Amino acid sequence: MRYTAFLLLGLLLIVLQGEMYLVLGPLAAKGFRPSLLVPLLVFLGVTETNLALGACVAFLLGYVLDVVGGAPIGLYTFASVATVALARIAGFRVVTQGGFARALLAGAFAALSAVIVLVLLAIFGKSPYVPRAMAKLVLPHALATAVIAPLVFRAAQRVQSLAGGFLDPNRAPEQRKLEGRLVTARPEPAEEGK
Repeated sequence: MRYTAFLLLGLLLIVLQGEMYLVLGPLAAKGFRPSLLVPLLVFLGVTETNLALGACVAFLLGYVLDVVGGAPIGLYTFASVATVALARIAGFRVVTQGGFARALLAGAFAALSAVIVLVLLAIFGKSPYVPRAMAKLVLPHALATAVIAPLVFRAAQRVQSLAGGFLDPNRAPEQRKLEGRLVTARPEPAEEGK
């Protein structure tokens, strides 16, 4: 069920990502259009223990991005699965506990994902000029993604804690309380004689 929650969050992020042109206006035309999906994929790669299920979520989200964005089928699907797998490798090598480190990691993976897409377009695309024209947009895209990544990480952590708390009946109430869940607890009796 946790992966279903991540899938729903990813679908919401894809819809919001599609509307970024309306919000950012001329900045989006110059390439400063963040990828809201890449930080979620990095989060899945770094934090999830089951890489296969994380890759399945990435596959489905990449496929939806292919279909909705009008890209050739498999383009963003491959890039999404590769992002999760490479984030898993980088997660073991890079300390990603701080917000700044996570933002840099998300920006780097946004650039890497864009380069993967450009290489695939250069190899399998119909026009060799499209990747060349889009190459200058990689750096602004990565910077915009790094700026917005802490918000996406926070949303993903919230989804993870909510889905984990609701679905794990073996988890003790003390653990739920530590995760920020509201738990009704009995007040401790006041010590008499002091």
